[in-house]
Amino acid sequence: MMRKFRINDKVVLVEAGWGISDKINARTTLSCTVIDLRELVSISDGDTIVVTQNGTKIFAGIINDIEDFEPYTGILNYSITAVDNSALADKRTVANSAVDIYAGDVVKNIILPILSEENVTAGNIVNGPIMKKVVFNYIPCSDALNYLKNVTGLNWNIDNDKKLHFFDRSHNLAPFTLSKAVQHVDFRRKRSLSQYRNKQYIRAGKGKTITQVKRKPTPQPDGVSKSFIVRFPIAEKPDIYINSVQVAEDDIGVNGLDKDRKFYFSYGSNVIAQDQSEPVLISSDVIEVSYKGLYPIMVVVDSPEEIEKRKAKEPGTSGIYEKLVTETSLDTGDQAVEFAEGLISKYGNVPDRTTFRTNVNGLKAGQLLAINKPLYGLNENFLIESVNIRASGSSSLEYDISALDGAALGGWEEFFKDLLKGQREFVIAENEVIILLISLSETWKFSQELTVEFIKNKTLNNNTFTSVNGMDLYTSIGSSEEVGEVMVTTNALNLLRDALNGDSVNAEINYIAIGDDTTAVTGNETQLGNELKRVPITSRSKSNDGVLDTVAELLDSDGAYNIREVGFIAGGTDTVNSGTLISRVIYSKDKTTLESLRFNAKNTIKRG
Repeated sequence: MMRKFRINDKVVLVEAGWGISDKINARTTLSCTVIDLRELVSISDGDTIVVTQNGTKIFAGIINDIEDFEPYTGILNYSITAVDNSALADKRTVANSAVDIYAGDVVKNIILPILSEENVTAGNIVNGPIMKKVVFNYIPCSDALNYLKNVTGLNWNIDNDKKLHFFDRSHNLAPFTLSKAVQHVDFRRKRSLSQYRNKQYIRAGKGKTITQVKRKPTPQPDGVSKSFIVRFPIAEKPDIYINSVQVAEDDIGVNGLDKDRKFYFSYGSNVIAQDQSEPVLISSDVIEVSYKGLYPIMVVVDSPEEIEKRKAKEPGTSGIYEKLVTETSLDTGDQAVEFAEGLISKYGNVPDRTTFRTNVNGLKAGQLLAINKPLYGLNENFLIESVNIRASGSSSLEYDISALDGAALGGWEEFFKDLLKGQREFVIAENEVIILLISLSETWKFSQELTVEFIKNKTLNNNTFTSVNGMDLYTSIGSSEEVGEVMVTTNALNLLRDALNGDSVNAEINYIAIGDDTTAVTGNETQLGNELKRVPITSRSKSNDGVLDTVAELLDSDGAYNIREVGFIAGGTDTVNSGTLISRVIYSKDKTTLESLRFNAKNTIKRG
């Protein structure tokens, strides 16, 4: 059996002790020492290297690192590390976007045309699911492919013949079943909870609020102040009204860019500033601002079934295993939920890890290997996580194999390790949200589910820390709790009835109110027992048929409250007890000035 090492198509002599490391979600690497160039003049980084065994390619890639050294006087050797052809995707960047497109078409029509300049051609590229939105902002093609892999569950590689594959790993089968009929030694099995989770938090990017209509900033005009603060950082150019008269659009400019305007704003800032040359507003003046703001997106997805399983296995515990991941490229709640569900589906079981050694070829990282080992009670598919290849004598090879069972079928260890390392940037500073999930549901034809999230600034030695020069300092994670029933009021049902009858009614849910009354919910309430504060709805979205999602924020700057009841209001104003009380729930939370609350309500109208 002949083994040859070729650099730039020239055969070279390599010292014994070389090795190939093939790992899932990582580049396959070759390490070797060249002791004789033979016909090759020199070795350079970027040169191609191919290893064949009996005429079959077992490695093809690019030399990444070279170390020249002199083992004996006058003798020059070369210690080389090479990476496989998938590294070609590291070299090139992609800047493109698309909506409602098959993941496979993203690979074929956006990424492959770039890589074709590196002589990469199309291999097996499946369609995969439709992507709601894809944005690649000058990132390496490899990062773009990894993103698609993470979201879809499909895998990718560039093989030894420079073919780009995007494939369902459940169809990527090993060429044989591992059983006593196949030579192997040193078989071992290991179990670990290290990556397991049954509750997943995703800290995403920032979403836009619905238009905040004619909101009064603080402070009120007082004959002194020329800076006014709105509730949310500004996402788009605002409309400003003075004593109900709209300020001309051309009189509103971007701070630091425009000049000779009456008012200035900055994207991502809460401040509206009056030009110093303008007459100061006095206490009899009224300033109002209509604008779209920014709010941070954070979601949580859990697996109640897995939580109950862990609780049964670990008596006296909650059964909850939580993980936090950030992905700031996600700018809608739906995308963040999709991402979280993918992580739960891939890490929501405790996997078996097996290792063994064999001299039978054909196994590669990413393949599904059927293992039949009655002694271990195993008869199922395992995902090959890594294959390490080395010489066994002068004419044969030896393979060290590590494989994960079906509980880890999504695998992706290295990819998510990188994501988790990225958490050093996530910190809870002002306006960052920690989710406290309260699952509330009722089987009404018109029903409401409520989720409450809270932001909490960390404290140290009684000093509050948020951020310094844009760097967040401390992070804390909330937990979930269930609070009681959400009751849709009779007035809400009558409001829908009247709207269907064609009556002139205002059924727009536009405020959330908090109070401190603990009287049991009956459904006959027309207002909270004792309303303390109300805030406008931040965003609304029609997520599914018959479903309206509404979000409201009670910020840290709104003050401290001992909350005991929460209600959603339709057709209200900022006046206490105005509008129609849509729903009421008993919810106990002592809010401080160091935290903000986010209320998410899922309003559902369905067939009976």
